[in-house]
Parts: sequence; C-alpha cells; structure tokens
Amino acid sequence: RLKLLIHSASNLPRGDERGLSDPYVVCFLGEDEAAPAFQTQVCRQTLDPVWDEEHLVNPYTPGSDMVLQVLDQDDTFKDITERLMSFRGVGSDFLGEVRLASDEFYPYGFEGDLLLEGVPEGRNALLRLRIIVDEGKIQEFV
Repeated sequence: RLKLLIHSASNLPRGDERGLSDPYVVCFLGEDEAAPAFQTQVCRQTLDPVWDEEHLVNPYTPGSDMVLQVLDQDDTFKDITERLMSFRGVGSDFLGEVRLASDEFYPYGFEGDLLLEGVPEGRNALLRLRIIVDEGKIQEFV
C-alpha cells in the first residue's frame, strides 16, 4: 500500500474572475482514469493552497503509474451551466497535472516538489507531496 501526503501547491493559475482558484487534487492510478483513488478537500480562494492531507492507497499494484490532477472547483450557476452545455463535467477547471511512473516512487517512495504540466497561463506551478511505500511497518507519517 501507499501513503500519500498531499502537502501544498504554489503559483496556480487563476480559476475565476476574482483572480483566485478553489483548488483540489484528484489522484488516479494505472490506466483507470475514470475512477479516482482519492480526492483532497477544496481550498477556497487561493493560488497557493495547503492541504496537508494524508491518503492511503490500499491495495497498490506495483507497476501502476500515478496521475495527480489539480482542479478548480466552480460553484457559480454560470460555470455549472457552461459545463453542462459543453459536456465537460460539472464544476471543475483543469489547473495542471503531474504524471509519475511507478519507478519514480516505488519501492523507495518520493518526497519533493513537482512541476505541474499543462498549466493554463504558462505558469510554473508546483505540487509538493510525499509518497511512502508502506508494507505494514509504518504506522503514520513522521
């Protein structure tokens, strides 16, 4: 199994007309990008969110790559109507993503900042996280 600490992001692009975003992270494993492994809480009105959330991925299949997408939740009626009309899904704008091959975090884990790809406005946005490979020996993050 894997323990992930989604710490923070920095320098995210604006997601609304107020110049801020309501970002959250969605994690996908392997080829199945239809069923997320987990999702963080939404941080309101910020371009530099701090989640400090721990998530357990159990079971983890060695060899499965990981995709972490940072999305902006939109709650306005206008945003929801536009998404329904365009069939893009309700309430989320893409802010960037990180794709990690399995050998980048398994079996030794990972800790650090990762540059988000596909970021609107061409910003150099970062995602900070920690991945611990837990074979039943680790009880909690240090």
